[in-house]
Amino acid sequence: SAVASGLNRATGLAYAAVSRHGIPLDRLSRSWPQCEAVKAAVALDGIGGPDLKPEIEARVARLFRWHIDPAPLGLWVDRIDERGRSAATEVPASIFYHL
Repeated sequence: SAVASGLNRATGLAYAAVSRHGIPLDRLSRSWPQCEAVKAAVALDGIGGPDLKPEIEARVARLFRWHIDPAPLGLWVDRIDERGRSAATEVPASIFYHL
């Protein structure tokens, strides 16, 4: 359901929050849910389901494209709006744990 309802179709990034009915509650895309999506795909890969390696590679590429590459060296863009623009005003140190 996370892939069906929780992704911004324009950017491919996970929304910050989605209701249990699949309606986006917060259309920002933060960096930490992208990292958690990568971790979930890695955990599910190879346990009898579909091959998730292409999904993992695509998610890592999107994380770099939107959150890491546009940031100053050593930092990241924490928030991306639904149109793919930076909405970050700070770089929270707590996100480093996820990265």
